Amino acid sequence: MGRHKKLYRDKKYLDMVALYQSGEPISGICAKFDMSSSVLYKVLRARNVPLRGGATERRLVEHIPDIIRLYTEECFTIRELSAQFEANTDAIYRILKKNGVVRRSPSARFLSSRELELDICRDYLDLRSAPEVGEKYQLSHVIVLQIARAYGIITSDKFRQTCRRHR
Repeated sequence: MGRHKKLYRDKKYLDMVALYQSGEPISGICAKFDMSSSVLYKVLRARNVPLRGGATERRLVEHIPDIIRLYTEECFTIRELSAQFEANTDAIYRILKKNGVVRRSPSARFLSSRELELDICRDYLDLRSAPEVGEKYQLSHVIVLQIARAYGIITSDKFRQTCRRHR
């Protein structure tokens, strides 16, 4: 970027910065000056212009408390939040990250609900397969197995086949 620094002082680049700061969409500025967005972002960074958030995040500003509450207290997944608020998962993730919300692992969704975990274990012990149990609770079979192992349930296929024969 060093050899182009002088170019970034050109009036054209000053106009681009002014348009950006006035709220003009990136696509409009790029079309007007016939350049890619990566060049525009280089100019903005070279001039230390603070970058604004995406349109989706601006639209969701009034819903941030709800998003945080649903994620932390109601155990909604990022995918469920993106569907509810009609936003992409990246935007939801950025909102949570900017607000200091620690992202949980997929299995952590159920760690706060002991009753649900016990139901999952009971269904698994009734010799249902992990994929069947997962489908019932809208979980991956891997998470079903993780929950079962956390409760000390043997998940080996050979052990389960032996149990089926002796039932």
